[in-house]
Amino acid sequence: MLRNLQLNELFIYLVLILICLIFIFSSLNHSPEKLKNIELKNKSIKLKDCIDIENKNRRSSFENIELTEFCLNEFRSKKID
Repeated sequence: MLRNLQLNELFIYLVLILICLIFIFSSLNHSPEKLKNIELKNKSIKLKDCIDIENKNRRSSFENIELTEFCLNEFRSKKID
């Protein structure tokens, strides 16, 4: 009986330690710098998709400039310190 109680306590402590380790490692993976890089990458992908550099839709130069200005204004990111 005493041995079962000790094993149960040991198991509970192990589970708690594992939960703490998982929490610590997950918080380290989501550092602010990494999140900023992910956000910038997502914005750059959206911007690249928005601007029609190859002029696939056969827009006039003026229309292409307007589209580019719109895209830059739409996806402009504030300076990240």
